[in-house]
Amino acid sequence: MKQPGKAVIWPANMNSLKVVAHGRKISKEYCIKSPKLNEISMAAEQLGLKFEIIKESARSDSWWENTGNLIIEKQGSSKRNLLLKLAEQIKKNRAIKK
Repeated sequence: MKQPGKAVIWPANMNSLKVVAHGRKISKEYCIKSPKLNEISMAAEQLGLKFEIIKESARSDSWWENTGNLIIEKQGSSKRNLLLKLAEQIKKNRAIKK
């Protein structure tokens, strides 16, 4: 469901294990392996984005995977740019945890 000025971000949108036909939206070189909803929400918070978490939701093409999603205010950015920023922040967070 489209909402003006907002982007729906699914973990599959930046999952390096997914193909474009299964929801990946950015190039594999920028993607991360199996991102979790809590990682995406933490990255969005660190980037100062306004967002809402929908925990029990699934993409229509993978209805059996209740991965959840985030609805993020675009604030002038495209969905692709948001995904790139989020993926970069998640990579930084994962590097710190190691």
